[in-house]
Amino acid sequence: MELPILKKPTDRLEVIDVLRGIALFGLFSVHMQEHFELFQFPESQSEIIKSLDKCINEIVYFLFAGKAYALFAFLFGLSFFIQMKRQTDKGIDFKGRFLWRLIVLGVIGWFHSMIYSGDILTFFFVMGFVLVVLDKLPSKALIVLAIFFLLQIPFVLIALSKIINHEFQRNPLLTTMDAIFKSSTPVFSKGSFTDVISFNIYEAQKSKWLFMFLYGRVFQTLGLFMLGIVIGRSGFFRTIENYKKHCKIALVTASVLFLPLYIFNRFYLPEIAADKVIVEAWTIILSSYANFAFVVIIFTGFVLLYQVEAINKGLDILKYTGRMSLTTYVMQSLVWVPLIYGYGAGLYDTIGFFYSFLLGVLFFVIQIYFSKWWMSRFHYGPIEWLWRSATYLSVQDVPLRKELARTS
Repeated sequence: MELPILKKPTDRLEVIDVLRGIALFGLFSVHMQEHFELFQFPESQSEIIKSLDKCINEIVYFLFAGKAYALFAFLFGLSFFIQMKRQTDKGIDFKGRFLWRLIVLGVIGWFHSMIYSGDILTFFFVMGFVLVVLDKLPSKALIVLAIFFLLQIPFVLIALSKIINHEFQRNPLLTTMDAIFKSSTPVFSKGSFTDVISFNIYEAQKSKWLFMFLYGRVFQTLGLFMLGIVIGRSGFFRTIENYKKHCKIALVTASVLFLPLYIFNRFYLPEIAADKVIVEAWTIILSSYANFAFVVIIFTGFVLLYQVEAINKGLDILKYTGRMSLTTYVMQSLVWVPLIYGYGAGLYDTIGFFYSFLLGVLFFVIQIYFSKWWMSRFHYGPIEWLWRSATYLSVQDVPLRKELARTS
């Protein structure tokens, strides 16, 4: 049985919220595997746990590493379109307010980044300013630019130039980035709370931005923002039935492209390229391609499966977490960074990949049911409410608590 979804605005938003919930789970799963940028793990004495550690780590990275982030970036562009469209339909020019909204997000992200160095809110804050410019471009221009950025054309040209000119010297900025990452380990594992904050304020931000530039995340994010706007403009979520065939074609195409990209990049590239610099350069490019293909698989597969009643009902609960995405994302760091880092419980030296995943799943389930409870009583998540109130510079005009019906 198929559900007539996405015909009302609330339905369209719920589908996007569920997708956002899936992206949040993927991000959190990767963060738990990375011990929130600490990258230090215990050596298990049990062969069974060792096997489980390896298996879980491989699965999580295969499913979510680079993919959950990309899905989140796509949804950010889509959400921008939805916000702008709603305000335009009311006759309101929302560009100035959106820019201020970004600044507020940047402030929230800056405080968050002092706790967790891998914060993406500050990155979205900076990249989000481009959205206002992109909104003026026609869809065809956005598609062309999206292809350019998603194909990582500047990186491809640089990589080809290295091969042609036999320039096999590694980018010194990559070496700088690696050195900062390496220096973070003793700070996160042995340092005090103030040591961690001091490191995260500058050094960690520098390494994060180097990573975003040098690993193609800047170009990829721009491309995904553009696709989000184009999908929004197309009316995709208003007339999903008209796009089922397109989704199936995209799903098959992306699946056919992903497998050879992943296999070649993972197993064959290191064998056929003699120079490590060349391998690293093409690994960055092909990983970006494979991650994008997998995001297409996730998105189109989800859209098709979500129309099946049983799957729709099973995934529907994720919409509450999706509505509280900012609160959910920040709370994961506020809870688990102190638990994992040395200044807190120091679990980095106790839980490996397998137990990190189990604890992450348990915590995310708690977040899901907390979100459901919270959204039954309030209009917004707590941090979402602060963000919205600061956006409109008003507390009174942004009601938090819902008025529950009284029973006599």
